[in-house]
Amino acid sequence: MRVVNSALTCNKWLTVNELSKVCHLSREEVISQLQCDKTIISLQFYGRWYYKNKMSYNVTKLGNTSNNMLNIRNTISNLGIARTCSHHLGGKLGVTIFRHAELKHLIFTSDKVNYSFTEKGKNIFSKFCKVNQTTVPCCLDFSERNFHFGGRIGNDLLNYLLEDDLCKLTKSRKVELCKKPASIVQSVFT
Repeated sequence: MRVVNSALTCNKWLTVNELSKVCHLSREEVISQLQCDKTIISLQFYGRWYYKNKMSYNVTKLGNTSNNMLNIRNTISNLGIARTCSHHLGGKLGVTIFRHAELKHLIFTSDKVNYSFTEKGKNIFSKFCKVNQTTVPCCLDFSERNFHFGGRIGNDLLNYLLEDDLCKLTKSRKVELCKKPASIVQSVFT
């Protein structure tokens, strides 16, 4: 396993600069490894390129270093478990809801970039939004470096949680939870 691939065992999307920092390699060396490794996928999001392993691997020591680097960013720790992101739910809670939907086979992907609703998923999500599409709008969460629901679906999900008094908006981007995160996740899917 190449060094860059090992750093990506954190199972999160990372930039070239972050990989360079974690791997102690130049940007050019990182780019070279990214270009020749077919097990790594790329995503351009808001003008920045991110990279992730196609497969899920056991987290290596370098993968833990990547996670630690992401976790110590000051701006992230101040935002708490849930936050708004372009009028939808982001942060750990938003990502957890997205992952739960994938684990429950409500959404699926063949490439870890493009997601679609299953019929079961359309039925579940129709309780709080109009699902007239098969494509799932994904938003790459800056803090968690994984997807949460974006677009109208993400907006409707946040509104559902607000209307059911499961969370409250604050003056900042931070979303105040009115129940435990596990209870909120459960309420979305029941």
